[in-house]
Parts: sequence; C-alpha cells; structure tokens
Amino acid sequence: MTVKIFMLGATGFIGGDLLACLEEQYPEYEITCLVRTQDKADIVRAVYPNVKVVLGDNESAEIVERETLNADIVFHSATSADDVPGTTSICKAAAKEKESGRPTYYIHVSGTGLLTYQADKGQPRHGKTYNDWEGLPDLVNFPAEAPHRNVDQIVLEAAKANPATLRTAIVCPPVIYGPGRGPINKRAMITPLTVASMIERGQGYLPTGDAAWHHVHVHDLSDLFIRLIRAAAEGGGRATWNQEGYYLAESERMGWPEYCKAALARVAEAGYISPNDEEVPVWDMQEAVGQVGGLAGIYYSTALGESIRARKLLGWEPKGKSVVHDMVDVIALEAKALGK
Repeated sequence: MTVKIFMLGATGFIGGDLLACLEEQYPEYEITCLVRTQDKADIVRAVYPNVKVVLGDNESAEIVERETLNADIVFHSATSADDVPGTTSICKAAAKEKESGRPTYYIHVSGTGLLTYQADKGQPRHGKTYNDWEGLPDLVNFPAEAPHRNVDQIVLEAAKANPATLRTAIVCPPVIYGPGRGPINKRAMITPLTVASMIERGQGYLPTGDAAWHHVHVHDLSDLFIRLIRAAAEGGGRATWNQEGYYLAESERMGWPEYCKAALARVAEAGYISPNDEEVPVWDMQEAVGQVGGLAGIYYSTALGESIRARKLLGWEPKGKSVVHDMVDVIALEAKALGK
C-alpha cells in the first residue's frame, strides 16, 4: 500500500524539517503539501519535484477537507497550536468513513506554552514539571483558557467522537532550536533572537527570576514525527492514539538566566561583546520586552514537561547538539545577517 501524507506547514521551520526527512527516508510516500503562495509553491516543487503542492491556507476549508479525505496520514504544523479553522476542517473530514475502511491518522503539533498556564501562583500548577505518562490526565484536562487548549480540545473531542475513523496524536514541543533542513524557513526563533539582540546591542543581558523551559533540537523533533508516521503507516504500531495520544518532546531543561548567561559567554568568545563586562544589565520582563521585543517575554515563564511516552513506546532518544553548543553556529549566522 502506498502511504499518502497531507502536510500543512511544509514551508515552515517544523514542517519543512520533517518534509526533508520524509523525502530522504521514505521517497516512496506520496506527499501533498498545502502552500499559501505561488512563490513558495515554486520553491517546494523545485526542491522536491515528486511532492504535490496545492495552493491554499488553513481557512481553505474545501481544499483541506478534500486532501484530508485523500490522505492516510495528516500532519499539521502550520500555526497549528492556535489554528481553529484548519484543525476543524481536518477533524471534520477525518471523521468520515473512507472507502478503504481504514482510519485517518492525524498528527497535530501543539506546544508546551500550555504548561505556562497558572490561575494563581499559590496553586499546584505553578512551576510544576509535567509528564506525558502517569501525568497524562493533567495534560488533557487543562482549563479552556490555557494557551493552545482550545485547539487541543477540538482534536481530542473529534477523536473521542469518531474512534473508528480517526486516530490522533498531539505533539507538544517546547523551545525548538537547531538548523532547519526545510526548503524555506531554516531558522529557529529564541536562540537567534537572543544572540542577535546581544550582538546588535554590543552588550549581554540577564533576566530576573528563575523561570525555565525544556528545549528540543529540531532534528530530534522530526525523528519523533517520523516514528509516529511510521507507526501510523503500520496501522498504529506501538504508538498510542486519541485520548492517550499525547506526546511531549524534550531533550534538556535549562533556566532562562542560565541560558542567557551561556549566550552572553559565547557571544563574548566570538568577539561581539566585551568578555570583561561587569555591568551586564539584569532586566525585568517589561525592560526585556521593551529592549528585545515581545518574544523576550518567554524568559519569564516556566513550561516544564518530560517526554516519557515517545521514549517508552517508540524508542525515541534525542541525539542532537545541546542548546548551548548550537549557539556557536547561530552566532556566526546572526552576525553575518547583521553585517558584523
């Protein structure tokens, strides 16, 4: 049987890296990608001539439903953590019975921003380290106002209502780092932001507090997706799906002050700031966002979630460079982009 995959997000950082892996490891798969613009469609076709490209976006309900019905596996990473229209269209189509009688497998990319939710600092959720094994009930029962929860709920409820036709897996990566291998967007978000802001200012900085997140290399994340796709192609494999199909994905934990201190040291080693700067500013959240931009707000939030399910069931083990070692390569790229 030829495996047919429908991808939303193939021009992005996460989906693009997975597309590169699929084309390398499973060239026999039939892959269809939803792409928003003709320019990007032309790039995808040039790099991967065997990939079918359809023009549209997450709100192109008719197209998304049609391609979902034609696919064995759907992968969604196109602003998926907060994408209601696309997710709804996928679930609506996947609920329908196919002529083949086989279910549709839907791998949905959410995010551990969910774990930053705290109703009150005195409540048990604050600063908690979650996991996706015995801690699964916590992950699937966050309140509706938690980040990404509204879209997670669409997926979980659709799977519960249609167990014969729909198999879902929600994957929640933390901070993703490393060089992407996709056709268009190869750049992560947080490490480039951090080192570029230090290079541009000619000075390092540190955040107040003791907030921390888990991190994962983009190549390791793609390996997890590949293992889920392979399980889906086998009719489910050893993976768990639907109400138990919830996967965290992490390789290491790091506090944000430690993270910024490591970035500062490596930017100094590269010669872009003074290695003897004894007046490194320590910023609160308002100062950091004002100086660096809104993404710097992540330095003041905590999202900790251990990946047990993928390790235990799929044999997944992260092998990529550590986030600190990755900084050296990122510094060279960001300095070049800044003309330094």
